Amino acid sequence: MKYPDNVVSIHPYMRAKPGQIGELRALFPKFVERTAKEPLCLFYEFTVNGDVTFCREAYRGAEGVQAHLANVGDLITEQLKYGDLFRLDQSFGGFFLDTNDSTATDIAD
Repeated sequence: MKYPDNVVSIHPYMRAKPGQIGELRALFPKFVERTAKEPLCLFYEFTVNGDVTFCREAYRGAEGVQAHLANVGDLITEQLKYGDLFRLDQSFGGFFLDTNDSTATDIAD
């Protein structure tokens, strides 16, 4: 699938603190409800595997990301009470940035 060049895709991974996966999962509907009202959001969904949660999300440009963070910032703060962010992958207009090794890869090739 081809997306516009200004698409920013974010993939945060969180590991629930011991005994806190239920609290993390309880926040998902709140995130989804708020994000559904963001006109620059292209997609937004969660996946759970054991004690790890993964959010797949994309926005039209930096403006979409900034609007999303302003919209759900308080929920992110609450989320961090129950889990630890251990990985954050990002894609910007055809480039994939793995923040774990600080390299950019052209995904158009």
